[in-house]
Amino acid sequence: MENRRMTRGLVLAPMFLVLVLACPLVAGQERKKESPLPPAASTTSSSPPVDNSGSSQGQQQRGSQVLPKGRSPSVGLVGYFPNVALLTQDNKSVRFYDDMLKGKVVVISFMFTTCSTLCPMTTAHLASVQQYLGDRLGRDVFILSISVDPTNDTPAALKKYARSYKARRGWYFLTGEKENIKIVRAKLGVYEEDKMQHTGLLILGNEATGQWRKIAARRDPTEIANAVMGLIPVKSK
Repeated sequence: MENRRMTRGLVLAPMFLVLVLACPLVAGQERKKESPLPPAASTTSSSPPVDNSGSSQGQQQRGSQVLPKGRSPSVGLVGYFPNVALLTQDNKSVRFYDDMLKGKVVVISFMFTTCSTLCPMTTAHLASVQQYLGDRLGRDVFILSISVDPTNDTPAALKKYARSYKARRGWYFLTGEKENIKIVRAKLGVYEEDKMQHTGLLILGNEATGQWRKIAARRDPTEIANAVMGLIPVKSK
């Protein structure tokens, strides 16, 4: 009997070691799939949460805890974010960091005008968000919808698309050289080049304070708007 127990133990021990050694490896693979947000934000806060849950209660709890009051603004973002040239839907040349991000609260999405799956829902939700923001859009908050199909999404195509969603001042639809779009996407944690694999997440950020987070585009527009409002400095509210 004792010999049988010892034999069983010898058989089970290697299996246990395999499981223990495999777990960290699997966990590492899962972490590689996470899309990082600007590392400069870590100077003032922990890694921004990726919101994939469906709980409105969890959303409200996390939305109010992006960055404690009194923290100093982040530094080094000038060197992190690319300052590449892009074009707006009005065919105006802009610099991504200097003109679109610096000192601003932003909502960033990725889309393309011929998309018939995720983009219409995401853009419709953003259209509702702009209604909730009211006159804060273009003053305290800016929406950046970046095309992942810059070859076909010319400024004229984006202009037509923007009109279909009644985009107001402060909502920019951006296109440009394919390489510039690729650089911007990579710095925002999106590495997939296939336009059909664009993310279903919105990136919310306050460049001046280093607050960054993600929220699922499918969430109710009121929840998205509330999360954005939480990034606006108190003096602006």
